Amino acid sequence: MADVRSAFILSICIVTVFSKTVDPENFFDDFTQGAPLRYVINLTNCMPSPPFGPKMEDTFISDVISGGTLSSASDATWDLMLGNEKYINGNSYNLTAVSPLRVTSIPMSNQGQAYVYVYDLDPRSWKRLAVQDIICFTGQRKSEIVFVTTNKSKTPLYTYNDVSATLLSGGETTFSFNIDGKSPDDQFSYVVGRIEDFSFIDNDIAFSIDIPNELWVSVYRARLSRDNHVTLTSYQVNRKSSSIDIMGTYNGSIESQGSYRIYSLN
Repeated sequence: MADVRSAFILSICIVTVFSKTVDPENFFDDFTQGAPLRYVINLTNCMPSPPFGPKMEDTFISDVISGGTLSSASDATWDLMLGNEKYINGNSYNLTAVSPLRVTSIPMSNQGQAYVYVYDLDPRSWKRLAVQDIICFTGQRKSEIVFVTTNKSKTPLYTYNDVSATLLSGGETTFSFNIDGKSPDDQFSYVVGRIEDFSFIDNDIAFSIDIPNELWVSVYRARLSRDNHVTLTSYQVNRKSSSIDIMGTYNGSIESQGSYRIYSLN
């Protein structure tokens, strides 16, 4: 894991902004251990990347990381995928009947650069209203991507009853699932996110995260059963056709020796 972490340390420059700044050497641990994270991107310091589209007026974008994946095919390479979407004011696009959807997709790797795709879409036709398609060279020139976290402490929840009690009391929770169950020194794949919405289905606790891009939304839906077992189903939804492609099903445990983790934030 040393090579992966070293590459990450060299590729990201962090400055103090908003809450507690994430130290570069701690980012891998913070992300894979369910820390509540936010990104801040200075678009003016990034390089435009083809294909070019209508120019956005924004200079900074920032959002909470509600979900993401981190995977590695070897001990020297890794890929991080983040995604957020939200409705924005449509006045600048002369839209009053419907709000545009802003989709931010950020694939990042150990090569020291991140591709930041920001699309404003008309949700009726999925037509592009504006696009910011840029390359941010993390760790070079000025700080282009910054990760920050709150000062909340994390408490692992190892049983169904603890997770249920925390959620029903309104507690904030995050999760980090090592879906391959492998050591970080080997090939690995993590699914990480916040439990923002949940329901009870046949006594199972069900929750999910979405990782969107322009045309597809990757969905990870989890069910936690009373025996502390988690079943995670991954699928992709096509925005235009609403078709669904199942990508895989994974299983793990939140017990103390399990490869899946759920945290309570205090």
